[in-house]
Amino acid sequence: MAKTSLAAAHVGNKAVIAAKAVAWANNDVILIAWSYPGPIPGCIGFTLERKLAREPDSKFAALPSYVGWQGGKNDDWKSKTTDEWPLQRFNWKDLVAEADKQYIYRIVPLTGKSQAPVRMDPQYWLTTGKISRGDTVTGTVRATFNRGILATQTLARKLHKPTGKGLSPAEIESFVQEQIAKLGAAERSRLTGQLLDTLLDFTARASKTGRIVAALYELTDEQLVKALVGLPKGRLHLVLSNDNDSEPDGETATGKPKRKVIYDGLNLAGRQKLVKKHGDNIATRYMPSSGIAHNKFLIYVDDQGAAQAVLTGSTNWTCTGLCTQNNNAIVIEDAKLAQRYLDYWTALHADTIAQIVPDPPAPQKGLQAAALRSAGAKAAKPLKIDGGQVAVWFSPNTKARIDTGTPAAPKVPPIPPDMAVVADLMANAKQAVLFLAFQPGQAGNARSMTFLSQLAAVARDKPELLIRGAVSDAPLAAQFNKAIYDEPGWQNAAAVSPAGFSTDFGYFETELVKTGHAIIHDKIIVIDPFATDGSCHVITGSHNLGYKASYNNDENMLIISGNRNLAIAYAVHALDVYDHYRWRYKLAQQRERETKRAKAAGEPAPKFQNLAQYKPKWTGLFRDTDEWQTKYFQQSWENFTERLFWVSDGSPLPPLLPPTTKSGKKVTPPAVKASRRAARA
Repeated sequence: MAKTSLAAAHVGNKAVIAAKAVAWANNDVILIAWSYPGPIPGCIGFTLERKLAREPDSKFAALPSYVGWQGGKNDDWKSKTTDEWPLQRFNWKDLVAEADKQYIYRIVPLTGKSQAPVRMDPQYWLTTGKISRGDTVTGTVRATFNRGILATQTLARKLHKPTGKGLSPAEIESFVQEQIAKLGAAERSRLTGQLLDTLLDFTARASKTGRIVAALYELTDEQLVKALVGLPKGRLHLVLSNDNDSEPDGETATGKPKRKVIYDGLNLAGRQKLVKKHGDNIATRYMPSSGIAHNKFLIYVDDQGAAQAVLTGSTNWTCTGLCTQNNNAIVIEDAKLAQRYLDYWTALHADTIAQIVPDPPAPQKGLQAAALRSAGAKAAKPLKIDGGQVAVWFSPNTKARIDTGTPAAPKVPPIPPDMAVVADLMANAKQAVLFLAFQPGQAGNARSMTFLSQLAAVARDKPELLIRGAVSDAPLAAQFNKAIYDEPGWQNAAAVSPAGFSTDFGYFETELVKTGHAIIHDKIIVIDPFATDGSCHVITGSHNLGYKASYNNDENMLIISGNRNLAIAYAVHALDVYDHYRWRYKLAQQRERETKRAKAAGEPAPKFQNLAQYKPKWTGLFRDTDEWQTKYFQQSWENFTERLFWVSDGSPLPPLLPPTTKSGKKVTPPAVKASRRAARA
């Protein structure tokens, strides 16, 4: 066996050097991470074991593993254990932990040959503290996340015929309707996790006392519509926006299909059911095309008229919002915060009913008048809540809308007040900024500024920060990476966008990337999640994190500070999604480069855009070597600081450094060169 002679490369706080194992969780996953002072000679991977913490006789058992050694396959997608197919990495997610059961995890390095790995000396074994998967409840705050990632091997196997051939688009649509949209379907339950229960439980509070006051953008999920219709008359007050549909409408002059907008074609059926039951309590808000009524919040108001709690987040009340997109919901039991939402809802409702509702459905004229705009222009003083404090912003909060088209001479608009706060918080980060976003703006448009534009500047100014995230819009991810890689420094920042495997190879099968428009639908930024001095922040809500949302949309944005447990839960969610798509995104970049090369050479495009002409080097575990550890201990690799992040307890992370030759000359690793070439392409 070839043994690495690589020495540990650490600078900064010595607390992150010692061997250590930790476990962090939210309602969806438990993340286990570990670190050592340096590479372990002879280690070919780790087995990860767990046992129940509250049962004295419980014994450690290895977690399942589905991907094995290079050169193998797993066509039946049957698991072995990490004793047989170990982990060649320094963190892992337990996706099969049962909710509310408390576990302890043990990490054991393996050595020997891949055919029969053996355990190394117990001096290397690490054990975590007790951890359980469940809703993140800290004081008066409760957060839940759905599973929602479509480009997975688990779902891929369910989307294949017995012959192994991938399903056609029509068959995929049938699967979505039959297996996900069908009430009670196991797949729907698996994908939505506890998120559906959060929405239903909050709604049900008004079944006997009080009322629900809400503003929703999309409302098409049958079970959720039924829950709102089922509330007693007088116990629901709703401002419901338009949710447009489309239908085929001939062809263009070049023969391409055209589609015609059906205004409110999706919400209309649910709206009619609600109006039949709740009458004038359902207000119709028909927005023009330059903005959207994008809120998704509910307020519980008691029988005395006092607001008591609020639910918000990124989740639209649709089947895709629950099951096929990544989303979050947060409930805060605080009367003062709920009252601020109620005051905003009252202004939103007044702005809505002041305008005539066209028949047939069409945009109302005069929406977002001066009174509504001025109401959102300032953030009230932050409120103290259990475990920290919270500030809330409402949109629109500018004097007028913005034209986000691409004019001949683009002009960057003034920064809106809420985005100025976001920029300031990111600029003051000390360790990390993590994010998930849908489509905060338009790439290549100077008038379409987003938090990514702001964050790129922060990354260039603070190369020591760990910055990671995923955004649904691929051009925005590429624009962010280009802004980083075009700089001469050694910034530790990266963005990815969703992608999936477009053909079968090795242990992997073709994946379904998305159904509908969005994939990552969260709108979250997490800053310094492990900070203990009150400087950890979670930014969430409906706000898309771009200037357009502040200027043109109805939105709400929460900034929760000092709640460390909540911040860690959101960090686990953000890096779970980022890590899932990272490799797939890199393959997609290679696909694009190969497609451009073929086009320039006058060759046909690759048959399988991801993998036909580029075969990934990693098709399974590296056999009989310990060199896989190199990228985790060499300070020029992004994995170096990611390994330290989870075990750092908030300590500043060492910056990435370019490697040098023996003479001290800086050397750019080939992987970084490739990334920079891709970013500039």
